[in-house]
Amino acid sequence: MEHDEEEPPLAVEIQQHNNDESISQQSSVGVTLIIGYLGAGKSTITHLYFSIKINTPLIFPFYNF
Repeated sequence: MEHDEEEPPLAVEIQQHNNDESISQQSSVGVTLIIGYLGAGKSTITHLYFSIKINTPLIFPFYNF
């Protein structure tokens, strides 16, 4: 096996683009968390949400514990 005489660099310069304007133009996103006991109506409120077609996004994770 031959060894190359050139070694890899120990450090590589990373260019960071610090663009504060793009950060300030981002808008916040509201989050609604639906929690409750078994049989509390979480699915019912979710079905109601989709039936009246509210114009806000909804993320509904399902967990099985």
